[in-house]
Amino acid sequence: MKKLALGIGILFLIALAIPTLAVDHGAPPNINYQEKISDNSCNPLTVTSPTILNLNDVSIGDTSLTTDSQAKKIADTDVKKLIKLLNKAYSNEWLSYEQYLDGYQIVYGPNKEAVVAELTVHANEEFGHANLLNIRINQLGGTPSEPQEWSKLSNCGYYAPTDPYVITVLEQNIKSEQCSIKTYNNLLKKTRDQDPVTYNIILGILQMEIEHEEELQALLDGIIGIPNP
Repeated sequence: MKKLALGIGILFLIALAIPTLAVDHGAPPNINYQEKISDNSCNPLTVTSPTILNLNDVSIGDTSLTTDSQAKKIADTDVKKLIKLLNKAYSNEWLSYEQYLDGYQIVYGPNKEAVVAELTVHANEEFGHANLLNIRINQLGGTPSEPQEWSKLSNCGYYAPTDPYVITVLEQNIKSEQCSIKTYNNLLKKTRDQDPVTYNIILGILQMEIEHEEELQALLDGIIGIPNP
């Protein structure tokens, strides 16, 4: 009994001592956030006005356009002669365009639909060639030839489709393409090392003219032997 009473007494003393062991952290600080925000230690971002560039103060070189353009200067050749040759090719293209245009509207015979489709495509491409030559002639300071001059300047001429049978029309246009190929091949030789811009234009056109000849010849080969009705 004495031991039991002693144990109870010890437990009672421990219970009384526990509150005094707690750590007193104190109350949370009372922070005035409004006062903190207005603290001058954090200055607001200062935005400055953008600087306006005065183009009058900037030197960009002489941009004036003259007839003696860089296109002429980089052409290491007789530009006047080159313009004449380009105008000859330009006239060829317009007459070729007209020849295709007239041909596909009246052609008849076997495989007519395929022939009409091919002539139509070729007409549009010849128109595109004429436009490229027009641009280059102007760049070189020349003047593209007028419609009334085309027959005189052209070395390939115009074959009127007086006989609109498919074989005749195809043969006429093959002759025109062969003439154009020779013309552009001669232009390539004259511009190869003298005028790289004209050379590249002519090379692109020549490649298409070669394709035209091959396409027309393939159509012709498929029709030859079929009797004319």
